[in-house]
Amino acid sequence: MRAVLKNRILLGTGLILAVSAGFGPRSARAEQRVYSIAVNPQSDDYTSAFNLAVEAGVRGQTIAWRWSDLEPSPGTFRLNEAADNIQLFCKEQNFTVLVTLMVLDGPLRQTPSDLAEILFDSDQMKSRFHALVDSVAPLMDSHVRYVAVGSEVDLYLSKHPEQWEPYERFYQDAVDYIHQKMPDVKVGVCATYPGAVGPDAQKISSLNKHSDVWVTTYYPVDDNFRPAGPTAAISALPSMVEAAAGLPVVIQEIGYPSSVLIAGSEQDQAEFISNTFDAWAMEGDKIPFLSFWLMYDTPQAELEEETVQRKPAEPARFKAFRGSLGLRRSDGTPKPAWSALIEKAKQAGFLG
Repeated sequence: MRAVLKNRILLGTGLILAVSAGFGPRSARAEQRVYSIAVNPQSDDYTSAFNLAVEAGVRGQTIAWRWSDLEPSPGTFRLNEAADNIQLFCKEQNFTVLVTLMVLDGPLRQTPSDLAEILFDSDQMKSRFHALVDSVAPLMDSHVRYVAVGSEVDLYLSKHPEQWEPYERFYQDAVDYIHQKMPDVKVGVCATYPGAVGPDAQKISSLNKHSDVWVTTYYPVDDNFRPAGPTAAISALPSMVEAAAGLPVVIQEIGYPSSVLIAGSEQDQAEFISNTFDAWAMEGDKIPFLSFWLMYDTPQAELEEETVQRKPAEPARFKAFRGSLGLRRSDGTPKPAWSALIEKAKQAGFLG
């Protein structure tokens, strides 16, 4: 359930900053695995938030761009901020990068407005996406390791079931074209974990026949946002590997709410973080990229904005869930989950 929180999560054209680190010299898989933390600066203080992440040993990031932001009018691309993103995090910081091109973002369609009613597998849609790839490809460098075509696409497609097959044809064409333009990039399509192992499993598996990596998000909550418990990751991560059927697993987002209003707790959140690291260690480089969501709890104003966009059936519970995923409180103080993350990162070799 990816957030689109413009002021603190998204920079410019839709940068979601998630810093990550490769294993240190104690690990035999230093080049294979990275872990990340999505950074949402408090009071627009990006410097302090970024420094905090670097001090935690992070060395990478995830960038998400809405197609509609990159192409605000047909054939006109707005790329200055996207170029700045790549310049800073790829070329200056040498980070490992996952770029998500948000054709779909959960239940929201993010194509340019003139394509809002166009079928995904139409020649018009495909050619316009080719033009988008042509525009962003020159910005990329070797640090961009992964590109996802859509985020949590099953949330939209399950509400528009007639679009599954057209989207798969669009996605297959997108993969082929990205490979032509960026041959070293591994391409995937992001789906939610419940969709990928649940009612949409066959459809998502069909999408991933065209993928280089199997991309997912994971929040262990039910339809009422009640968390499943801190041990949930112990079984979920190997289940992801099984569902991926040999593809490397890229966890775009993973998080656990701490709000008592939905039966969460800060201690359970901390245990979930620890268990995630332990489960990940068991899977090794079958999961080369894992990003924790979120550094800070989301402020109320941004929760209200997202609630308007998403229109959840239970707004109060939705806000309790989305607003308590941070590893640190909105006042900047750390939760127990932050200490758990630092401890496990040290044990795994991310920190000296």
